[in-house]
Amino acid sequence: MNGNDHQNIYCRTQNCFILDIKRIKIKSAADERGTLSFLENTAEETGVPFRYERVFWIYNVPECAERGEHAHRTCAEFFVALHGSCDIELNDGRKSAVVHLDKPDEGIVIPAMIWCRLYNFSQDFVGLCLASQHYTPEGYINDFSVFQREVSHSNI
Repeated sequence: MNGNDHQNIYCRTQNCFILDIKRIKIKSAADERGTLSFLENTAEETGVPFRYERVFWIYNVPECAERGEHAHRTCAEFFVALHGSCDIELNDGRKSAVVHLDKPDEGIVIPAMIWCRLYNFSQDFVGLCLASQHYTPEGYINDFSVFQREVSHSNI
């Protein structure tokens, strides 16, 4: 799989695909000195389908902690586990799936209006996120029932 190949995320428990969630292989170069993986801010080079405006990382997550538990109204994200692992539960309002991330050269694209919950972090976890927009509190939906209501109204 090269940097531009995508795999839809399969929902094993419900025999379905979660729409628009894609797993993307990050370009890497390896030799006797180690491996270098890289992203460039162009969709053609990385397969990330947006230019990123914000970058943040997550680390030192306490045992049993959960993160996310929200959706973005208009912001897309690309998330990769640089070190360690975590599980991400994704929900599009009708279907849900769990993705396990544990490879520093593979991440997932999470489009807007997907509920996201990160959990089951390894003690050594470091995650990197590229976001398509700057942070704005009003862009977040932090209540799952509000998310379900907004998704159902957008599908009418």
